[in-house]
Amino acid sequence: MSILYIGPYRQTDSWGKISKALLDNLAFCIEDKNNLSSRNIWYNQSIDSVINGEIFEFEKRKVSKPEILIQHGIPNNLVYHGKFKKNIVVTSIEHDISYVGWVSNLNLFDTIVVFSEHEKEILKKSGVKTEIFNFDTYPVNLSSIKDKKIDISLGNKKTFYAEVSTNSKSGINQILSAYYSTFTSLDDVALILYSSDKNLLNFINEFKEKMNLYSSKELYPTVAIANSEDEIDWSHKFSDFYIHVNFNAKPDINFLKSIYQNKICLCLDNVKLLNNYDYQIKSHYEISVGSTKSNFYKHKNYYTIPSSADLSNKMKMAFDGYRIKENKSLVSDYSQEIHKSFIDKAKQLICI
Repeated sequence: MSILYIGPYRQTDSWGKISKALLDNLAFCIEDKNNLSSRNIWYNQSIDSVINGEIFEFEKRKVSKPEILIQHGIPNNLVYHGKFKKNIVVTSIEHDISYVGWVSNLNLFDTIVVFSEHEKEILKKSGVKTEIFNFDTYPVNLSSIKDKKIDISLGNKKTFYAEVSTNSKSGINQILSAYYSTFTSLDDVALILYSSDKNLLNFINEFKEKMNLYSSKELYPTVAIANSEDEIDWSHKFSDFYIHVNFNAKPDINFLKSIYQNKICLCLDNVKLLNNYDYQIKSHYEISVGSTKSNFYKHKNYYTIPSSADLSNKMKMAFDGYRIKENKSLVSDYSQEIHKSFIDKAKQLICI
């Protein structure tokens, strides 16, 4: 079995990180790494020109007549090639795609790969007929976790942390509602929000005014803002509880990093990775109509909305130390199971 992998693994954004981690995992699956070669493509200017180790070797290598072509990218940029025994595309979507020409292009391929069951269902509802193969999560490369220290003084407070924006799809409303209704300034707790959204501070202040719980803003529990999502690696190592409740129901890279670092992760109840896990948040399904930024076409959004009340309960449970010791050992087991599950599925994917 020989593979040619094409993807944006030299980019520094989330597409690049996922593509690079996927290539690393493919290398783990193939018996003879001499049968794996890679070629980079660019989707934007977030360029990482430094590639070393095995990926550098994969990129230099030219495999004679590869049997499998794997392309990772945006659906309209993927091209079917008939000379390969198996054409596989790897992509990510957030909403219904039946209103664009992507469906007919995707139906040309042998297998479409996505990183959640949620995306698989959206593709089916959009009219995709070809085989859809879903992983339960993104691949993760733990070597990418950095030791960068953030300049936030929190003392000995127990810390929740999340990656958010002012867009409601990030779960920001549910997180703030649950946090402010659960804790006060008297509790030894803090919430760190990682975001590059410059409007986040104003959003939080306006949110507190709308809640109108206290006569003074100083009575609300501590919220700290880190202005770069890249700094979240610090919390993966030193904070206590990660909150992952965005509406797309997709375990992302930071979710995985938190699990691998033995953090308690408060996540939606439709995340299939964690069975018998105490910190899953009840959610409900919602369909809404959206449109592109240019209003060029409308589409359906399939959202999974977290319950603020249940998120509040789980935050309180985590803060009070309920089964933290037992769950930390369980989380360690989960990380091993997640890695093994991804590798096993990847091996199934590349079978001819």
